Amino acid sequence: MPDREVFPPLSSVKRWEMLNPNTGSSLLGTLTASASSWGSWTQLEASTSDDIYWLMPTLVGSGLPMYTQIAVGAASSEEVIIDSIPGYSWYANEEVNNPLLPIFIPKGSRIAARTRMYYYTNTIQVGLLAGYGGDHPVQGVAFPRKVQTYGVDPTSTSATFGATQVQGSASANTKGSWYQIEGSTPVDTHWCSLFVAAAAQAGTDRGLMVDIAKGAASSEEIILPDHWFGGGSKVDFSHNNWQSFPLYIPAGTRLSARCQSSVTSTNQNDVAIGMFCI
Repeated sequence: MPDREVFPPLSSVKRWEMLNPNTGSSLLGTLTASASSWGSWTQLEASTSDDIYWLMPTLVGSGLPMYTQIAVGAASSEEVIIDSIPGYSWYANEEVNNPLLPIFIPKGSRIAARTRMYYYTNTIQVGLLAGYGGDHPVQGVAFPRKVQTYGVDPTSTSATFGATQVQGSASANTKGSWYQIEGSTPVDTHWCSLFVAAAAQAGTDRGLMVDIAKGAASSEEIILPDHWFGGGSKVDFSHNNWQSFPLYIPAGTRLSARCQSSVTSTNQNDVAIGMFCI
């Protein structure tokens, strides 16, 4: 299939629909994750009723670091369009991951998902909030059919989601060093969903700030400053945080990140970061 499709403006989305709901239990449909390997593909939608232009995966975990792939295509011929969405949950129904991604899926498509976990076999809930396009697309505006994933490796044996671990300074309220997320982006980016989570042992409740930059090492140019989120005292990797926003990044760009914390303790000042760009 082509990489891009003409995209209608956001205002022309005519309706939203949750794919894979379980209204009998007020939950979403479940996937079974395997420990350190991908589970089987589970169908979320047999045939989409219209063209989809926006997709918001809703992932509800019940176990430590998890990753989810979204694909289109017939059974046994699935083509991954969103790769390795990270997430974390200590308790069932506690953490919900909602990246908002503009992506084209044509009418009549079958959509499936599969998942894996770092520690053990368990189930997660997965639903897709789909935004169906309007009747008047803007001619000449190209839109992707596949999301680029930066900074996430689900095969990693690290307990930081397989996401890039960014170490903060040992001093409170002080930015640490830059850590590379991507050496060279393969395509132009126009939209970004940023995943950040506290990647430290349970400890003090704290505020965390992240800078995202482009450019060569030692010449970083900040393009997203002081993105704030919280770290908790309950368990490791607390407080998943997703933010989605328009952002232009040309192909061939190096991406990096740094962070700071409100507390003085190196192991509580680290964050895990992944970027999902189109």
